[in-house]
Amino acid sequence: MYSGVIGEFINNIQALRIYVESVETITFDPNIDLDQNEMMAYLMCIAKEIKMKNTNVEEFEFPEGIPLEVCTSIKKSIKELGNYLEISEDGTVGTYRSIPKDIKEHYIKLEAKQRQKEIIYSGSLIILITYFENMIAKLLRCDFRKHPNRMSLENKTVTYKMLEISESIEDVKNYLIEEEVISLMYKSVSDWIEYLKKKIKLRLEYASDSLPILNEIMARRNLIVHNEGKVNSIYINIVSKDNNSFKIGDVLSVDKEYLNNTINTLELVGVSIIVEMWINEAGKKKDEIDKILSIIFEEYLIFEKWEQAKILYEICLDSKKMRAADELLCKINRWQCYKWLDQYDKISSELDEIDLSGSNPKYILGVLALQDKFEYFFQFLSKQNEIGEDELKEWPLFRKIRESKEYFEFLKTKNT
Repeated sequence: MYSGVIGEFINNIQALRIYVESVETITFDPNIDLDQNEMMAYLMCIAKEIKMKNTNVEEFEFPEGIPLEVCTSIKKSIKELGNYLEISEDGTVGTYRSIPKDIKEHYIKLEAKQRQKEIIYSGSLIILITYFENMIAKLLRCDFRKHPNRMSLENKTVTYKMLEISESIEDVKNYLIEEEVISLMYKSVSDWIEYLKKKIKLRLEYASDSLPILNEIMARRNLIVHNEGKVNSIYINIVSKDNNSFKIGDVLSVDKEYLNNTINTLELVGVSIIVEMWINEAGKKKDEIDKILSIIFEEYLIFEKWEQAKILYEICLDSKKMRAADELLCKINRWQCYKWLDQYDKISSELDEIDLSGSNPKYILGVLALQDKFEYFFQFLSKQNEIGEDELKEWPLFRKIRESKEYFEFLKTKNT
C-alpha cells in the first residue's frame, strides 16, 4: 500500500527533475556563430532582462576572457537596443519603436524560446504541486479504508440516488471515503498537516518546520493560475511574516533555481510524511520496516543525499517502533550522514557512548569506520565474515576507510 504511494511519488519527482534540467536557457556565449542581425536580437533579449529587473547595463557580467573593449562595445549596443523597449503599466516589456525587420524576426524567435522556458517552469510547478496533492489524497484514502472510524462513517449520510446506483455497502463506503478526501483536499496544506498530526498522531516535525515555505509555494501557484503571477493581498498576507520583499502588483515568475528548490522541498516533505505514516501503521513488522529502510538507502543514502537521508533516518528513530537491529542500523546510517555533512561534532558523543557488545560485526565495523579507527577496523575485519570486499568497496559508510593507507595495505595482502 504505502510502498506503491512512495514509489509513484518518487518516480514522478525524478521524472520532473530530469525534465526541468533539460530546458535550455538563453545565456550570453561569445563563441556562438551569429550574423549581425541575430547578434542584435540576442543583445535585445539581454536588454529586456535588464529593463525587467530595473538594473544597470554596467552590472551585466560577461564570461571570462572577453577583452574589455569588446565588453564596452557590447554594453553600448545593449543600451541602444534598450531604447526600443518600454515597460507597460502591467509590468511587461514590449517594443514601441520600429526596429529593423531582420532583427525583429530573430528577436521574436528568441522571445518565443524564452517564453517557452517560462511556460515550462510555471507548468512544472503546477504539475509538481499536483503530484504532491495526489500523494496526500492517496495517503488519506489508504488510511480511511484501513481506519474508517477516523471519519465516523456511522454518522455519515448518503442520498437516495446514491443508494439506488450502489451495488453494495462497499460502494457506499468508498463513496463516503471519497467525499471525505475531497473535503479535506479543498483545505490548505497547513490543515492537512494538522489533520495528520491530530487524527493519526504523527509528529511531522520536518513538514511542520517547512510550513512557511510550503504556504509560499502554494500561494505562488495560485497567483500563476488565477492572477497572471501578480502579487495580491492574499499572497502578501500569507508570506508577510517571513518575506517583506514583495508588494501588491509585483509579477512573480518561476525560474530554474526556484523550481529546483521547490522540487527538493516537496519531495522531502512528501517522503517524510509517507515514511512516518508507514512506520506508524507497520509497527514492528519486519517486512514493512525492511522496505522502508531499503527505500531510504536506495533512493537517498546511496546517492549521497545526506541531508535528506539524515531527516528520514531520524523519523525512523523517533518512531520508537524499530527492532533493536533496525534501530542500530538507522543510527549508524544517520551518523554517517552527519559525518559526510561535516557535522561529526554533533554525534561524536553518541558514538563514544554506544555499547556494541554482542552486536553484529558489521555494526561494530561501521562504528569503527565512523570514528576513523583504521587500525582497529582492519584488525576486526580479518576476524569476521559479515563484511566482504564488495561491501568494503561500495558502501558509502567506508569512504574514508578506502582512502586510508591501511586499506591499500589490505588490498596488497589480498592480491598476494
